[in-house]
Amino acid sequence: GATDLSLYPQPCNDVLNLRLEGATVEVIALNLFDIAGRGVMRGTVRPSPGGVYLVNVGHLPPGGYTLRTSSSAGAFSSPVLIQR
Repeated sequence: GATDLSLYPQPCNDVLNLRLEGATVEVIALNLFDIAGRGVMRGTVRPSPGGVYLVNVGHLPPGGYTLRTSSSAGAFSSPVLIQR
């Protein structure tokens, strides 16, 4: 089956939740880019109980970003909006 990545809540405040539908992976590599294309955050996340990956974005200023993720389930690019 196809794998889908969902991000919530949108817009987010301090924590962005990632959920991979149709796959379970041990670790997701992520890169977050601002609207100018500059990398503002990179790292890896492991699933919390329930299969949700928690990404702390509380240190980033509000605005629009692009999240690129890669894992054994594939690569995804998703818009992210941070609002406070």
